[in-house]
Amino acid sequence: MKRFKKFSLSSGSKTKLGKIVMIVLVALNKVYLDEYQSYKFCHLREDLK
Repeated sequence: MKRFKKFSLSSGSKTKLGKIVMIVLVALNKVYLDEYQSYKFCHLREDLK
């Protein structure tokens, strides 16, 4: 556990890892928002019927 922490805090991998994590989070966020919007939209359409 300590070794992993040391590794993730080393300057070279930190920026790369940070970028990857950010990209993944943004991608997941976008997918989740799209799913949520379409889900809400479907329910709104059902209510209007």
